[in-house]
Amino acid sequence: MEAFHKLKVESPYEILEIEDIKISNNPNEHGRLYLKALLDDSINFKYAIEASTDDKISIYEETEDKEKSIIFNGTIQNIRTENINGIYYMEIEAYTSSFELDIKEKSRSFQDAEMSYDDLIKTILLDYKIYSFTQRMDKPMSIGRPLFQYKETDYEFLKRVASQIGLEINCDIINTNNVFYFGRSWGKEYKIEDNIDYEALKDIKKYRKSLVHSPNFHDTDFFYYKIRTRKVMELGAQVVFKQKKFYINSYEAEYVRGELIYTYKLCRERGIWQEKLYNDKIKGISLEGEVLEVSGEKVKLHLDIDETQNKDKAAWFRYAPPTGNLMYSMPIVGTNANLYFSSERSEDP
Repeated sequence: MEAFHKLKVESPYEILEIEDIKISNNPNEHGRLYLKALLDDSINFKYAIEASTDDKISIYEETEDKEKSIIFNGTIQNIRTENINGIYYMEIEAYTSSFELDIKEKSRSFQDAEMSYDDLIKTILLDYKIYSFTQRMDKPMSIGRPLFQYKETDYEFLKRVASQIGLEINCDIINTNNVFYFGRSWGKEYKIEDNIDYEALKDIKKYRKSLVHSPNFHDTDFFYYKIRTRKVMELGAQVVFKQKKFYINSYEAEYVRGELIYTYKLCRERGIWQEKLYNDKIKGISLEGEVLEVSGEKVKLHLDIDETQNKDKAAWFRYAPPTGNLMYSMPIVGTNANLYFSSERSEDP
C-alpha cells in the first residue's frame, strides 16, 4: 500500500486550502504552474498589492514520514485575488527560473567558430545571478560558425541554437538554479501496466516535416501514447509500456479530488525530433561595424552591436562592394562596413 501523500504549497502567502493546480512541462517551453487557493478573510487583497518580482513558490508532496518530494519550483509572475460572495480566492501563475532569460531582447554576435556550446551558454548565463545548466549533448562540440543574436531574448536565441543541431531545451521544473537541460534530460526507468488509461496517437504533420530534413524517418517514429496516472515521473524518463520502450517527452498535471493526476506523452526515441528554428527579424537587415582586418576579398568586423571584439577571434566575411562595380578597392582598417543578411537563416551573411 502506498504511503499517503499530502500536497503542500510553500510561498510568501498563507493559504487555507488548495482549490486547483495545473502544471505543464513541455520541451522548449518554460515550466508553468497555475494555483487557485482559498484565503482567510482578513487577508483580503493584501497579497495582490504587496507581491514582488522576487516571490518564489514551491509545490511538494509530503509523506506520512515527513519526506518532501518537490513537484514544482518557480517564480511568481502573476497574482490575482477576488471576492466571490464574501469568500476570498487567490490565483497564481508561476514559471521556472528559465523565464528570467526570456524578458529582455538583445543583439550581439559570437564570432569565434571554435567556441564550444558550453562556453556559449556560460557566456550568456553570466548576465544572471547563480544560474547553471546541464549539458545533454552526445559529445562536446564547437559552434562551427559565427552566431548572431538579433532582437531576441537569450531564451529565444538558445532555443534556436539548439534546434540547429536537432536538440530541444528542457527547463528544470524542480531545481531553480539549474535553469535548463541543453538537450533531452535523462531520468529513471519505469514500467507501466498495460491496463492504465491511455490514448494512442500519431503526429503525421511532424513526420512530414522530418522527411524534408532526412528520408530515414518512418511514420511509426512519430507514434506516441498519452497515459494518465498518479505516478510521479520525470521528463526524459524511459518507460516500458505495452512491451515497448518510450521516453517521457512532456507532461501535464491537474488537481483532481485532492491529488495530482499526470498526463504523460510517451514518444519513441527517434520521434523526439526538433525542426530548425529561425529568426525572421534578421532577414534583410544590415549590421554596421568597423573594419578590423583585411585579407584578399575578406574582412573582419567589430560590429556595433558588440561592446568588444577580439580581432584574433573575429570571423572572416566576404566583402562585396555596395555598387556591384567590379573595379573596386577593399575597405581600409578603421573604416565602416555593413554586414548584410539576405535570409533569416543567418548562417552565411
